[in-house]
Amino acid sequence: MKNFLRIAGLTGFSLALSCSGEAVRAANLGIDPMFEDRFRITEFAAGLDFPTGLVQLKDGSLLVGTTQGSNFFDPQNTGQLVRLQDTNGDGVAEKTILYDGAIAGNKLSGSIGGIRAIDDYLFVNTLDRISVFQQGADFSANSLAFKGSLDFSFPANRYQASSALAVRPTGTQQFELFFNLGATVNNLATPSGSISIAGQNGIALATTTLTGDSIYKLPISIGSNLTVGTPTLVATGLRNAAALGFDKTTGDLYIGENGIDSITNTALYQSLTVDELNKLTAAQLANSEVKNFGFPAYGEKYGSPGVFVNGAGEDVSPNSIFTDPLTTFQPISNPKPGSESTGVATLAFAPTAFPDELNDGLFLGFFGRLTYQDGDDLKNPLVYYDLATKSYSHFLSTNRPGGSFGHFSSLLSTQDSLFATDMGAGSGLLFFSPGSGLGKVYQIQATRTAQAVPEPFTIVGTLIGGTAALRMRKKLKDGSKA
Repeated sequence: MKNFLRIAGLTGFSLALSCSGEAVRAANLGIDPMFEDRFRITEFAAGLDFPTGLVQLKDGSLLVGTTQGSNFFDPQNTGQLVRLQDTNGDGVAEKTILYDGAIAGNKLSGSIGGIRAIDDYLFVNTLDRISVFQQGADFSANSLAFKGSLDFSFPANRYQASSALAVRPTGTQQFELFFNLGATVNNLATPSGSISIAGQNGIALATTTLTGDSIYKLPISIGSNLTVGTPTLVATGLRNAAALGFDKTTGDLYIGENGIDSITNTALYQSLTVDELNKLTAAQLANSEVKNFGFPAYGEKYGSPGVFVNGAGEDVSPNSIFTDPLTTFQPISNPKPGSESTGVATLAFAPTAFPDELNDGLFLGFFGRLTYQDGDDLKNPLVYYDLATKSYSHFLSTNRPGGSFGHFSSLLSTQDSLFATDMGAGSGLLFFSPGSGLGKVYQIQATRTAQAVPEPFTIVGTLIGGTAALRMRKKLKDGSKA
């Protein structure tokens, strides 16, 4: 097997490295056959417990969140923030725990749902809390500094909570943090006044009542202290906006929305309404008008394109007062008739070095079924949505040979690679067992920007801005989206 050059997560200096590539664990993951010769897919990291949340640190290395407990939904869980860095160039990351919630006095309780990084700061969502950490001067073990938290209060037995984050700069040491609030009932609007947020552990924010089924933005200032302003409602009518991401070029916010679960076949993981990809433009975000995306009054029926229903399953007429999605995710015919995608969990813009057919859109990871039997459609593909053609396809699928992955929970784009966390495969895994080291981080790399080399090899690279730029004849254009 040929080896393809990759360098990731190294600091900004020139170096020489030697590697044989023998440690690289190749994967197939049911890739679309038309692209299988144009990508290299490997296990960048393995042996992780429920990995989710994936960001690039200021030195170019990666950070992933993991969750320790009897199962993913155990309220007694604690989280870890783990640095991933391929220091020896063998394509497999070495791990350093930068923060361990299990250590006495540390504060990272609950299951990690999402992570965002900006400047020196990390924002970590653990479903009932958003914790803020500051990166240190180095990345030695336990080097992250806890700066405080924003704690949610949800009704008992809530259906969804908060898991998605997005952050953007608004000035010097000024940011806006966006977060979602999922519906506390599957098919009904969240009761008014039932959710609140408050600052804790050093962050001053008085208890504030929030509207459910929504997205909020929160202004943050960083000086001698970290301060936050008042949360502002951005969008409503969203059952669970579980994936958020900004287009760095346009400033538009893209939203992956989970449809309503079936209200009649609840044990079969069926859907009443479709998952959606939505968008709020930069102009809309600057406007004080709150956009309504329709939940629970209006959504396209799953399996019936062009038919609209409310949360009770009753047919309704199209209604222009609601903001339309960019697309809805209905079953498609490829890789097999009726291939499904449900439970969108994460999105990322395509790396600019990906092939032309796959570099003008977004990738979306779908969580799919949590329990299943042999032969079931797991409904958990990695989907590519093309912004120009407004069409989508299943880039990776468990309905193809080699598609033996579990649940894609987070995505991260670099210039030539898409990194994806997989929480692990196995029916009921998240409900009934600890992570057991079944989680992985995959690297999906475009091979057209990598040079085939014999093994072993030695090559000199120059690192720029935390990523490797090799002196090749073809100059790669800079990435502009994340």
